[in-house]
Amino acid sequence: MGNFKLRVLDLAVKEINEKSDIKVSYTQVKKGRTITGFKFVVHEKLKTKTEKTSKLRDVDTADMFTVEGLNDKQLGRIVRNPAFMAEYNHLVSPTSPAGKSQQGWEFEMVNRLKKDASQFKKRPIRDYLEY
Repeated sequence: MGNFKLRVLDLAVKEINEKSDIKVSYTQVKKGRTITGFKFVVHEKLKTKTEKTSKLRDVDTADMFTVEGLNDKQLGRIVRNPAFMAEYNHLVSPTSPAGKSQQGWEFEMVNRLKKDASQFKKRPIRDYLEY
């Protein structure tokens, strides 16, 4: 039994404790001198609040859902700008949903700006905010 605990149980418990977010411990269940089983206790590891928030978003990483620091409302205002519409109208076919309605146009252009803002380089993107 000593080799089983040393080579199997202790190694497994150590690996679980190191590589997961739970903490495992065990005790032997004996009947007299004979080991009849093991009782395992599993706990969730305590994490600090900063550790949880650091995994959610890295402060040094640029936000992948904004374009040049602009939020969705500002991007919507940009794509509704008549100058923007005139300069980038060729990107949408007239038969697509974006070519048939104002809301479709706005939705399509905001998504395109988020995916690849490099195709909108005729003017600085912030210039379209002022109209």
